[in-house]
Amino acid sequence: MKENTKFLWMYVAILFSFALILIIFAGLSHNNSTEQTQGLKSDITELSKKNTELQSKNIELQKQLDAVSLELGIVKSDCEALKIDSETKNKNDELLMQAIKAYNGGNFTKSKQIKSTIDSESLTEAQLYIYNKLVY
Repeated sequence: MKENTKFLWMYVAILFSFALILIIFAGLSHNNSTEQTQGLKSDITELSKKNTELQSKNIELQKQLDAVSLELGIVKSDCEALKIDSETKNKNDELLMQAIKAYNGGNFTKSKQIKSTIDSESLTEAQLYIYNKLVY
């Protein structure tokens, strides 16, 4: 029986020691989790501030993008207008050259016919000078 009592006391001592170790570990963990909670709260606060800053920067950049897109549309329309104007001037140059060649060749009817297809309001100053020189 003494052997059983000795075993029982040993068993109780081991259980008590194990329980004491668990209590100490839980106490240390609780302090650590409190620190972690405070750290996480500060991280969340910092991330919220950063998120707000990034959202405001995103809005600002979106406004800039919209302004640049609008400007790009204006530039494209200006470019298209200049392209059409350039094509008109080139066409007028070709027609004037054909009319001058016909005029210099003595074919006044053909020259007059070509001249009638030219819009005198779309001519440049130099082209208008040549246009007015073609007199029949």
